[in-house]
Amino acid sequence: MAQTETEQRPNVLFITCDTLRRDALGCAGNRAVQTPNVDALAARGVLFRNAYTPSPLCQPARASLITGLYPHQHGIVSNRCHPIAPALRRRTFSGELQGAGYATAFVGRHHFFDFWDEPSFDYRQLHEEMRGFGFDHVVQVNDKAEHGHLDCDYTASLREKGLLDAYRADLQRGGMTPFTSIDEADSHDAFAAHAAIEWLARQDAARPFLLWLSFGGPHPPYRSIGEYGAMYRPEDMPCPFHNADRQQIAQVQRQYTQYYGMVSQIDAWIGRVIAALEARGLLATTLVIFTSDHGDMLGDFGYWHKRRFYEQSVGVPLIVAGPGVSGGPGPSRGAGLNSPVMVETIDVYPTMLEAAGLNPSGKMPGLPGRSLFGALDEHRQVWRRAAFSQIGTWLMVRTARWKLTYDPEQGGVQQLYNQIVDPQEAENLAGRAGYEAVEAELTALLLDWLVRTTTRTGHVERQSLQRVAVGP
Repeated sequence: MAQTETEQRPNVLFITCDTLRRDALGCAGNRAVQTPNVDALAARGVLFRNAYTPSPLCQPARASLITGLYPHQHGIVSNRCHPIAPALRRRTFSGELQGAGYATAFVGRHHFFDFWDEPSFDYRQLHEEMRGFGFDHVVQVNDKAEHGHLDCDYTASLREKGLLDAYRADLQRGGMTPFTSIDEADSHDAFAAHAAIEWLARQDAARPFLLWLSFGGPHPPYRSIGEYGAMYRPEDMPCPFHNADRQQIAQVQRQYTQYYGMVSQIDAWIGRVIAALEARGLLATTLVIFTSDHGDMLGDFGYWHKRRFYEQSVGVPLIVAGPGVSGGPGPSRGAGLNSPVMVETIDVYPTMLEAAGLNPSGKMPGLPGRSLFGALDEHRQVWRRAAFSQIGTWLMVRTARWKLTYDPEQGGVQQLYNQIVDPQEAENLAGRAGYEAVEAELTALLLDWLVRTTTRTGHVERQSLQRVAVGP
């Protein structure tokens, strides 16, 4: 979507959640949860129902979002890992847009730095570090699990209000019960949304902006707040997949009441942020992208949290709406489309740059992702042959029909699922007679991906090497 000199460059509002499952939205067909504002966003944009994270873990996934690279490329392979290297910070999508004249802000949960084991660290030192990622303005909010022992801009605000001690005592109480020490308006996701709205109010309408609003929910602990804590009843909640343990089923259903409560709270604040844009007349010129770092098992298969390649953990919601999709400057394509094509969240980076006119081809040199504008065709069924994800040495490849996971440290192929006949992944076909050729083909696809994304060569060498016949 190349920009002409007379076209206004669109604003970019990038909204992310932490640990939000792909299926935890009304627009994904889930009637048990209320998400009217995200549903409305999907209705005027494109919902990619087969979107994947490059890693089902927070810090690697978020490093991939901002750099457009896979974990084995940027080097962030786990939580409590070193931060992104300085050279990569200068080539983030935020840095590219900042260099092109965009006003840039990050508000919320970043997890580009991890100080879980260093509670004495002064978070204020990170403001300057975060600005090095290409952000003019930074407001930091840790996730709830960290609020008890790590400070951030949010806990500082609670301290100023005299609420922090009671809140931290409430955190220690634990359990899957709503918070009672603070009101909903003082929750961490409300704080982030307020900060985003305040920043938007200060922006010059003549200058394009990038705002990354990163909600900390619905990350564990599974505890909602205020009206959202009592919004759902356990008996109306889903039962876990492939988990017949009655005690765990009851636990999961209680857990869902709080998880969905957090999701609905975030949805309400997204509505307020969108309304703030609309009130200033900026919504029509703002590209809105909504996604999550990864999903959550929530008791399915007897597993909790993330770190798995099941769809519940590795699949993420992804919605794109705004200019070039559903009105505003440029051609409109795909509004209201529920797209089946496979995409990855590393595709967000080139999408933003194409929207800003910085990447007319939709493909950035040195980046594995592709602009999502190229996938906006209601008749398109295949756009990417395969999606990939990784955590440590454990790798995943997903094609239209198959999903295979591979870990050399555990003996090779670990899982093989036929996604057409077994979308719930109930029957692991790995090692079964008759599937050797499928395993070999998908393992070769993984190898090809690793080679393509880890090797570099010059133009002359590339031309000559392709003609080399490798002998015995």
